[in-house]
Amino acid sequence: MFLKKYKYILEKNILIYFIIIYNKFNIKIAGDIL
Repeated sequence: MFLKKYKYILEKNILIYFIIIYNKFNIKIAGDIL
């Protein structure tokens, strides 16, 4: 039960981390174009 909850939290954190990286990447591209 604990392990399943931990895995769920870990997956959510990876998703949030990916979104942050993706947004920074898009901002960098937008900055390069402008």
